[in-house]
Amino acid sequence: MSSLQPFWGDGNMAVIHNVGYSNTNRSHARATNIWTSGGGSNNNQNTGWAGRYLVEDNPEFIANPPEFPLGVRIGGSPTLFQSEFGNLGVTFGGASQFTQFLEQGGFKHLLATAQNEFGRSLSFARKIANSSFRYLESIQTAADSANNLVDYPNSSLSRSLSVVARLIRGGLNTKIYLVSKGGFDSHNNQGGDEGSHANNLADIANSVSAFYDDLKTDNQGDRALTMTFSEFGRT
Repeated sequence: MSSLQPFWGDGNMAVIHNVGYSNTNRSHARATNIWTSGGGSNNNQNTGWAGRYLVEDNPEFIANPPEFPLGVRIGGSPTLFQSEFGNLGVTFGGASQFTQFLEQGGFKHLLATAQNEFGRSLSFARKIANSSFRYLESIQTAADSANNLVDYPNSSLSRSLSVVARLIRGGLNTKIYLVSKGGFDSHNNQGGDEGSHANNLADIANSVSAFYDDLKTDNQGDRALTMTFSEFGRT
């Protein structure tokens, strides 16, 4: 993780040890829910800590909905943005779905339908679905207004962070973004600096470093605080 050493050396990085909960759960799914809900092992909390924060931070959002999404999720657990009013995060399965979303003008493709009555009906239904997506215009505008200014490593995490940097630079007012990285449940070949665990940690470090290199190119770096947490920290 040497690419993060400059952040540490400059006092711009911190590590908080021994953050967890009692009676740790050995189910990855349940443990992830505990981490994203903040409810603890004996409390089946059905909202996420980010969702609760967003409701508190935007008390008028029901009566006066904003023109931008309160949260954007590019992979990861949906629980994080869950609130008593529903899920407050727009969800993309990954960076590739985000690119497809921009190219199609929505989640549904309007052109790939049969040229018959069924195809025309399907195209109409997809058009209505796209037009009902409230935040399409704000996300499209932000993405069209900006580009990434550095090269990112070739990984799914890097591509997700490049989307976040692009939306920040494009002026989207969303405060919280979630990206995710899997691959830690490897069970073997984890040791050494060529092992799978080291490679996963290097991907995190290199992706975060590229993200900040991108934002710092036009003095956007101080606008973003990045936090990582892992369900694999439970033991």
